[in-house]
Amino acid sequence: MRKVILYTAVSIDGFIAREDGNIDWLSTFDDGSKDDHGYKLFYENIDVTLMGNKTYQQVLTFPVPFPYPDKKNYVFSHEKQESNEFVEFVSDDIYEFISHLKKQPGKDIWLVGGAQLNQMLLNFGLIDEIILTIIPIAIGKAEKFNYKSLSDSNRFIHNSLQRYIIPIQSDWSSIIIKMNSTNFNHLLEAVKKSAFKDDQVDLIETTIRSNRIISSSQVVQLMKLIPFDDGKLAVAKAAYRYAYDQGSYPSVVSGALTFSDAKEELNKYIRQY
Repeated sequence: MRKVILYTAVSIDGFIAREDGNIDWLSTFDDGSKDDHGYKLFYENIDVTLMGNKTYQQVLTFPVPFPYPDKKNYVFSHEKQESNEFVEFVSDDIYEFISHLKKQPGKDIWLVGGAQLNQMLLNFGLIDEIILTIIPIAIGKAEKFNYKSLSDSNRFIHNSLQRYIIPIQSDWSSIIIKMNSTNFNHLLEAVKKSAFKDDQVDLIETTIRSNRIISSSQVVQLMKLIPFDDGKLAVAKAAYRYAYDQGSYPSVVSGALTFSDAKEELNKYIRQY
């Protein structure tokens, strides 16, 4: 499967752009070398870029031609826009779109940014690796990406630059943003007050889609509130795509199902997903 790689630079105080999206501060730093710090090799090994619309608009202000003309470039926007010779605008479900893209043949995928898209894909578990260069410049209030929360990094020093190669592991428990306890407790209480099973299932599915990230143990707690296996199974299927710990999902969640045929149906669904 192709990897989604966030290849980016941040200031020493943790920002990837100024508050207005400007990245002019990058051009003010010169480490005195002609080394591209691995950029050419990285660029040769990707054939797709992903960026938010705000980042794309910033790219258009550069006093050079569009920088990625030989790549397939996707720009994510809340509003439908017409594609052009360089980019294709995407307003579809981001999780579905990128999950499908990763399964297609090709080279790796460069997540260009910005901060909101970076954090969203990180929360979704769609980023496989982060190549992060820390520039020794402080820029103050701006768009921040919380790189300090990431661990298991291999650090490289290029003069006064600090570079981190961060392989993202399948266990997201240390960095993922799960449905917070307040929202989850509100959901539990709302489900308990629902009189009908179908209403309970609809409420759970709608809330999970809105929050996007949930754990297997949270799914089990919700399933225990549903009286019959058909409803429990519907919840288990709906929640699987949003579970950050999918590796342990079958063993954890199937225990909340009563009958073996329901457990087998869930396992079959997960295998075919």
